[in-house]
Amino acid sequence: MAKHQKRAQKPRKPMIPVPKTELEKEFEVQINFLRKSITEFDAGDYSEFRRLASTLRVLLHRTKMCVPAVDHIGLDDNDYISYATPLNERNLLTEHSLAMMQMSRNGTVFLPALDQTPTTPRRLSLDEWKEEPVLRDDKREVFNRWELVLIVANKLGSHIDHEVDEKYHRLVNENSIGWMQEGPKGESPVLDLEKVYIRHIAWEALISLEAKWIKILGNRGCTCESGKKARYCCMKS
Repeated sequence: MAKHQKRAQKPRKPMIPVPKTELEKEFEVQINFLRKSITEFDAGDYSEFRRLASTLRVLLHRTKMCVPAVDHIGLDDNDYISYATPLNERNLLTEHSLAMMQMSRNGTVFLPALDQTPTTPRRLSLDEWKEEPVLRDDKREVFNRWELVLIVANKLGSHIDHEVDEKYHRLVNENSIGWMQEGPKGESPVLDLEKVYIRHIAWEALISLEAKWIKILGNRGCTCESGKKARYCCMKS
């Protein structure tokens, strides 16, 4: 074979389109994965943050080669709910509005802020929601939502990688947010901010997607075959 001769390409396997009903079922499966992982995270299994990030990628990640679940079922890109407080450029301190701290006899922990943030929730486009700056560390390095999601999903959720983003490494291993707590053995960093952030981001995505999906289902004919739209019939209850 000549040095630069191209290898013969394997014939492409025949493909058939997946019915939209099956795509909608898969979307609901992924939504249920989010709900389940959120429940298990809240019960104390913080390792679920990896599964949350991976599910968010399936639902929402869009590239030239990757079609997200929301596109397969025709959800629009509007009305993704943000509870983030916009970063203040004049503030020299670290900022993390999607997580709050709770103190107890067992120490200080981060918790997802959920709807306890002081900011009135805003409705953003999907791209605005993904790219909104939501965290700033002690070197004024900024993370947006999707940056955190993809780092966790790509580097921790789908496989184990031998490299990781330096900024993320500092957040997880070098306490780049800077909060410390007193303990029996002296000061120690308050941990798990990255996990709590993924938990909050998953909640924002879930309530946004549920509202969109309910709207679509509500405009369809009711399954009881009354002839009415579902939102005026069985979905009213």
